[in-house]
Amino acid sequence: MSTKKPVVQIRGVYYRVLRNITVDFPSGLTIVSGANGSGKTSLMRLVAGLDTPERGIVKVFSLEPRRALHTGLIAVSLHPPYFDPTLTVREFLQLHGSLCKGIPLKDVTRRLNLYSFFDKRIYELSSGQRKRADLARVFNCLPKNGVLLLDEPSESLDTASRSTLIDLISESLDIVDAVIVSTHDELFARDLGKLGISSYIMLDKGKAHNVSLSAANPPAPTESRAGSRGIAFAVKAVVRGNIPITELRSIPGVLSVDFQPDIDWVLQRLGLDRSSLGNVIMASTGRLEKSASGYSTIRLDSIMVKFDIVVEDYNALARALSKLLEYGSIEYLGMGGHR
Repeated sequence: MSTKKPVVQIRGVYYRVLRNITVDFPSGLTIVSGANGSGKTSLMRLVAGLDTPERGIVKVFSLEPRRALHTGLIAVSLHPPYFDPTLTVREFLQLHGSLCKGIPLKDVTRRLNLYSFFDKRIYELSSGQRKRADLARVFNCLPKNGVLLLDEPSESLDTASRSTLIDLISESLDIVDAVIVSTHDELFARDLGKLGISSYIMLDKGKAHNVSLSAANPPAPTESRAGSRGIAFAVKAVVRGNIPITELRSIPGVLSVDFQPDIDWVLQRLGLDRSSLGNVIMASTGRLEKSASGYSTIRLDSIMVKFDIVVEDYNALARALSKLLEYGSIEYLGMGGHR
């Protein structure tokens, strides 16, 4: 993760469903995840300078977001996109092109296949065609060393357009300082992960959780105990009290959960080293027994555990992460592929 000053700083913000949000967005690619209604679009509108928080501070490059927007440091595509429905696609792109002060990516209009409906009016388009038109607008005018905000950019896109979108986001990272993508599309988030993620923000119950990412390898692709196939991820969490295995396994859409306590972390907390491993027995969550004379019991206030979890879809993933956060903090999240 970048050690530079955060591009976007949010401090104690209240707005709609968002309650006391404090989070930073670094340079590079950030994914903002969360179930529908978790506040993703509200957060993006605040960063874009389109809305003002009820309370708290939002800064983009140390500027008020509205000023950053007006000075050409922010490009944004919201969901759903907003248009004058009487314009043709050609007129829409020409209008925004005439106002552009940024840098276009090469052949965006062709690559998003807009020429097939170039002279249709906006109100005649499907939702997927509207999305492609708005994405063409934003990728044709990227702010040099600025911020690109993409709210649910994969929504309504076909497979070919989604692949093109990933390529465009990858190329935009060479122009802008930060790309912030909100999505509840787990397949799209997985593909974005291949570009290299600087930050992963999860919104849940009005709160923002910054999950630091690790280069640790995800679990090997094997079928879950139920024989179903799904999305695999590994998460390392500091858990206080009991490990919530039963609760995690009972979440709808969670196919399997396995866990392994981090013995090295436990030994470090006890002031021991690997040479002492033979004298330490894991008895239960948060409790260790040392096989020394008289058997003394040592209680820990928390314990590091690595969970390997397979889920059916993004909503189950979000619910599993939310449950873990009720028990402690997440140290890293490593997304796997489909099993």
